[in-house]
Amino acid sequence: MELVHRIDDELKHHDVPSQLMAPGAFRVPIFASMRARFAMDDQVFDSLYPYWVRMLSDTHWTPVSVAVRAAQLLLPGAGEHVIDIGSGTGKFCTIAGMLHHSAIFYGVEQRLRLIHVAEKLGRRLGVDNTRYLHTDIASVNLDDFEAAYMFNPFGEHVLDGRPQIDGFHRPSHRRYRDLIAVAQEKLARARPGFRVVTYHGFGGEMPRSYERMAREPSWSDYLELWVKRV
Repeated sequence: MELVHRIDDELKHHDVPSQLMAPGAFRVPIFASMRARFAMDDQVFDSLYPYWVRMLSDTHWTPVSVAVRAAQLLLPGAGEHVIDIGSGTGKFCTIAGMLHHSAIFYGVEQRLRLIHVAEKLGRRLGVDNTRYLHTDIASVNLDDFEAAYMFNPFGEHVLDGRPQIDGFHRPSHRRYRDLIAVAQEKLARARPGFRVVTYHGFGGEMPRSYERMAREPSWSDYLELWVKRV
């Protein structure tokens, strides 16, 4: 219950409607903050994670305010499928799922233990519209989705001194370039109308068939919304 009290204290500093502040569950105060569209302190949200996950948050996981805005930009409709390429511990998928419960959010992640962390977080918060795929970008068919989110998903291959998640990947500029090329090919083949939101980009240029519809500063970089035109 200590966590609930900490989150409640966080909410008291914001104008959150009192009817959203029902006590007794982890989901309620966090969900209220998401609906109120303010930037909840990431330390509060991240306290739901194990210690070793929290220590990686600043480098590898999407900040809460960025996840909220990215989900808004993607504007998922009822029954739509949104994919997060390199979903890590499921922070974006979970937050987006709380805000847009009629859509389904899929995370693609190569580390099974991160998938287990993401699934546990979803169960703890009562989020039932997230799914996680133990695979990589090469095995993804974007025709199965209407939109995608990418937070520099291949950047850990070229971190240059910043903390790595683990030893799963060895730094490799060649592998980094190969993955970017795969992503560009997948994006180029996506259906017209496919939407992409990037945070810190994805390492390469978007195919020419995409039009940038929005670019706005967010946390430590920019959120960009792209839409496939032809």
